[in-house]
Amino acid sequence: MKTVLMLLVLALIFTLAGVQTVGAQAPPGTKFINDSATGGDCTLIGAWDAATKTCTLTADLTVALQIDSNGITLDGNGKTITGANTGNGVYLNGKTGVTVKNLNVRQFTYGIYLFNSSTNTLTGNTAISNSNSGIFLALSSSNTLTGNTASSNSYAGIYLYSFSTGNTLSGNTASSNNYGIYLSSSSTNTLTGNTARSNSPTGILLSSSNSNTLSGNTADSNNYGIYLVSSTGNTLTGNAASSNTNYGIYLSSSGSNSLSGNIMSGNKYNFYLSGVSDADHNNTIDTTNKVDNRPIYYIKNASTHTYDATTNAGVFYCVNCDNITVSGLTPTRNHSGVYLWKTRNSRIENVNATGNYYGVFINQSNGNTLSGNTASSNINYGIYLNSSSGNTLSANTVSSNWSGIYLNSSSSNSLTGNIAISNSPVGIYLVSSTDNTLSGNTFSSNYYGTMLYLSTGNTVSANTANHNTYGIYLNSSSNGNTLSGNTVSSNPYGIYLYGSTGNTINSNTASSNSTGIYVNISSNNQVYNNSFIGNTTQAYVTGGAGNIFSKPAPAGGNYWNNYDTPAEGCNNLNGDSFCDAKYTFTGSEDILPWTTQNGWLDSIAPTTTDNSPAAWQKPDFTVSLTCADNPGGSGCKETKYRVDGGAWQTSNSVIINTNGDHLIEYYSSDNAGNQEAAKSVHAKLDKTAPTISASAKKADNSAYTTGTWTNQNVTVHYDCADTGGSGLVSCTSDQTFSTTTATTSGTATDNAGNNASASFGPINIDKTKPTISASATVNGSPYVSGTWTNQIVTVKFTCGDIGGSVLAGSCPADRVFSAEGIFNSNAATVSDNAGNISDPANTFSVKVDKTSPVVTITSPANGAHLIQGEIVLAGWSASDALSGLASTTATTPNGQPIDTAVAGAKTFAVVSTDLAGNVNSVVNTYTVLSPAQAAQLLVTTVTGLNLPNGTETSLTSKLDAAFASLQQGQNNAAVNQLNAFVNQVNAQRGKALTDEQANALIQAAQKIIAGITP
Repeated sequence: MKTVLMLLVLALIFTLAGVQTVGAQAPPGTKFINDSATGGDCTLIGAWDAATKTCTLTADLTVALQIDSNGITLDGNGKTITGANTGNGVYLNGKTGVTVKNLNVRQFTYGIYLFNSSTNTLTGNTAISNSNSGIFLALSSSNTLTGNTASSNSYAGIYLYSFSTGNTLSGNTASSNNYGIYLSSSSTNTLTGNTARSNSPTGILLSSSNSNTLSGNTADSNNYGIYLVSSTGNTLTGNAASSNTNYGIYLSSSGSNSLSGNIMSGNKYNFYLSGVSDADHNNTIDTTNKVDNRPIYYIKNASTHTYDATTNAGVFYCVNCDNITVSGLTPTRNHSGVYLWKTRNSRIENVNATGNYYGVFINQSNGNTLSGNTASSNINYGIYLNSSSGNTLSANTVSSNWSGIYLNSSSSNSLTGNIAISNSPVGIYLVSSTDNTLSGNTFSSNYYGTMLYLSTGNTVSANTANHNTYGIYLNSSSNGNTLSGNTVSSNPYGIYLYGSTGNTINSNTASSNSTGIYVNISSNNQVYNNSFIGNTTQAYVTGGAGNIFSKPAPAGGNYWNNYDTPAEGCNNLNGDSFCDAKYTFTGSEDILPWTTQNGWLDSIAPTTTDNSPAAWQKPDFTVSLTCADNPGGSGCKETKYRVDGGAWQTSNSVIINTNGDHLIEYYSSDNAGNQEAAKSVHAKLDKTAPTISASAKKADNSAYTTGTWTNQNVTVHYDCADTGGSGLVSCTSDQTFSTTTATTSGTATDNAGNNASASFGPINIDKTKPTISASATVNGSPYVSGTWTNQIVTVKFTCGDIGGSVLAGSCPADRVFSAEGIFNSNAATVSDNAGNISDPANTFSVKVDKTSPVVTITSPANGAHLIQGEIVLAGWSASDALSGLASTTATTPNGQPIDTAVAGAKTFAVVSTDLAGNVNSVVNTYTVLSPAQAAQLLVTTVTGLNLPNGTETSLTSKLDAAFASLQQGQNNAAVNQLNAFVNQVNAQRGKALTDEQANALIQAAQKIIAGITP
């Protein structure tokens, strides 16, 4: 029921997707082929071979074919069936074991359609110009498609759809379709040696399809060569993707795949892997994969490793790495030249990434450093940070990209000293990114030098923007940013604000721009202490409210070079360095314009403080140098420091990472050039743990080695020393042990809090002697000492050590008594590793007899023939040479008559058992014959002597007569006839018979006579 329900649900899905399903009516004129006398309609369209269930077409057709029986072979014989762009050329529904071969199918919706069909074979077929797919499998598994050609189909050449699993596609060609080979929600299929060419968009596409194997396939001249989306656990080996107009191999949101030996060359972008989760990035891709004959490096979980130009990496991925260095690579023609996913504390240096989609892509990766890299002519971003924080980008050059450096949803990054040239549209672009610092960068000949979009709390300082259309652009709710110390020149727009509020713009210089600053629909921004020099329009404000271009004195407003003399209306009658009249411009005004450039700069030196701790520290630490300028001052410009008399350096933080008591000297200067006197502070670092070692002696003052056994007390001593400089605080004192101890340890601590420990052990003390005991068994059962047995006796020793030192050697090996005789086990001892010796083990007297008693039967003889009633006495004997007899039984006591009363086969047995349980049973068989049977047997004896015919006939006739008389109960007549036989035998003695033969025959006759005579 569940299966039927699933099929109905899937049928509904197929219907909504425009896919013909079970129950779809065949188009008019369809020919049905089945396993009947005529093959259904086969004889109307071709030749039917009932023996092989093969329908062979003999002419081209304009009708569809439907196969309605299992095991049918449709041989197209090179013929073509042509449709009217509707229906299915060949349709199988729920069929197995069908073969379709050598058939050309064109201009149907689906050329060949298998629905819910398995273990079928499609080979050597051509599917061309069908309005959906050339070959289509839905809910169909374990089919084989080999050597087929699917081209110029409107959707897919070969399409495996919805739970089509375990199919094998080999040697097929799919060209000029939308999708060459397409697997949708289909798993565990094998694609080998197929060619997908000139399909647009994709040569081979796997969508939500898992655990498939693609090997030795060729995908060329498509848009995408091989494309996996939301597909996991697939294996791609030895495939070739070349000359595709977009990507060679593309993995999107697809994890746990394995790629090896794949070759990508001449594609616009050779390789792409993207995803949004760790699972998407958990692929296995080794360096046997090549992009333009250079290896792919796909590294996972690496730490403290350098990948440089010697790798010859064509593309580099690092997933969840820490503290790695990527240096000197030249990746080109991939989606991302260098890609980091959740990678930390790593460095990308001197990489030249050109002609990629993204030059360098930093995705959800924090605390990394990118320096000295070049990213040029990449289609999208030169350097791209997505959801990444705490990264440092310095001295990189990005040119001729769509955007030079792009930050998306990224925070607290530092971009310093980078050069962005001729990017279109943006040199450095921040989108939805906060608290980043852009300092000392150069933006030139871009459309936007730098743009902030939906980005807040960023600092843009000391940058140079020239020959861009927009020098610095704050766009669409880019609020609360600070622009200071920037130089913007020769741009149509120097600084441009659109829809952005609450920004601070000060200490910038805008010169030779068409418009120095343009504020458009933006509110509550503060613009002061800037220099506007030689701009065609110094400032322009339209829309918005609350923007101010001056602050109360002493900060004041801005310097305008077209309003700094009395002739221009700027008088300074009170000598306060401000124009007495405000400066007005379109949309706003500067109430306190400065009369001179940089007139706001002060003469009071700033003050710098430090946070260096007084105590010794053990981890690396940073001493922060905090500069504060006087209220209304020009602001801190830089802080310099030096350590231990070294070279002066510029920074507001000092990293202390080497041991010692370091002297830090520091001072700061402000933007007006004021410099404070140098100060100093001590920074003490000891990150080296002290040393400690442990040794031990026994009570007799001899050295004790850990793990050995002794019966003396053991004293452990610790030697401690400090080399980091802070000095020792403590060292563990001596420890004495009188009993076994697993491990002991001591600790050394220095004044910085570094600890070191040493362990000693185990300490083994044992004063108790070991034990040994013996036990004996026969076949697993206890053996009683001194008793006889016919089995092997095993004496096993059981040893133990109570004190724990363990036996010094092995417990004595089992003693096995297998020979016959009387033996004694030895009194064994054992010793332990502490030198204790056990008491002797108990002993056993062992008696072994494996030989059965000797039994002899002398009467009756084995195989004897006796006459009924014949008296024969039993004769037998029994003896045992080692353990002695325990008992003997016989069918008849010795010397007593045996059983001859009744004719028939008899047995006579003697059974003797000795004291060790050995048994000997001897059985003789004998036969008791009736007189008639004896006469018959005697006839046989005579005929076996090969006597002359006359003699033999004379003798046997008398015996036959005796036999007949005995059969009739005429015993007297039988006696007479037997006596006549005896007489005849005597007459032939020495003639036809030897004496021996005559005696034997007479004895046998007389026994018969005795048996019938009363």
